Amino acid sequence: MTGDGELRFSITRIDPGATRGLQGLVCQHHTSDLAWRPETMVHTNRAARLSGIFLPQASVLSGLAQDAGEDGVLVEIGEGRLVLTGEYAQSHDLRQVCGIELEIITA
Repeated sequence: MTGDGELRFSITRIDPGATRGLQGLVCQHHTSDLAWRPETMVHTNRAARLSGIFLPQASVLSGLAQDAGEDGVLVEIGEGRLVLTGEYAQSHDLRQVCGIELEIITA
């Protein structure tokens, strides 16, 4: 709930057989105007978009990957790591907390 209304969304779980070893879901926002406001889309670390996902099971996501071009997200086999594009290069080792490393690269 926000001051401007109730957030509504639907969730569909992806069949675990399609993403072996991973859990996946798709979330559809029915009130995107309430959820995706410009003032909430700027993070203090200046990250702007997801650029790459590296997982040991990445091969099972090959059907979801796009070419790593301007609008694509690279999906490759590797240790748990998310790569985002942002204004400032940063690296955060979050393996003790949630099992991933987070890297922000500049465009």
